[in-house]
Amino acid sequence: MKTLLIEALMPLLATLISIIVPSLLALLYQRFAQWTGIEIEARQREALQSALANGVRLMLRGLSKEHAIDYVVASVPDALKGLKVDGRARIEELLEPHIAAQAASAITPLAHAYLARDMPK
Repeated sequence: MKTLLIEALMPLLATLISIIVPSLLALLYQRFAQWTGIEIEARQREALQSALANGVRLMLRGLSKEHAIDYVVASVPDALKGLKVDGRARIEELLEPHIAAQAASAITPLAHAYLARDMPK
């Protein structure tokens, strides 16, 4: 009796397995693709931010903003394409916060030096 029941259920189990396993594999693939896509985008953002900061450092050494933009374009073309950063005007907009941050960090040590010296003892 048991063998008859098992033999009767085997085609049903085979059908269920043939549906469930590919579905699970498709779901796992989709999750993996989403996860790696996020990782790639994060790496592209990080590379772009680094290139922007380096471009501003070039500006602090006396080069023009155009040179900084050229540096960013040459350094991370894949990141610019992947993040859909179009045109030099957009790169210039992205440079602005870095310029402000670099200017603030360049002034801060001097301000602290003067403040420490001028403090009453």
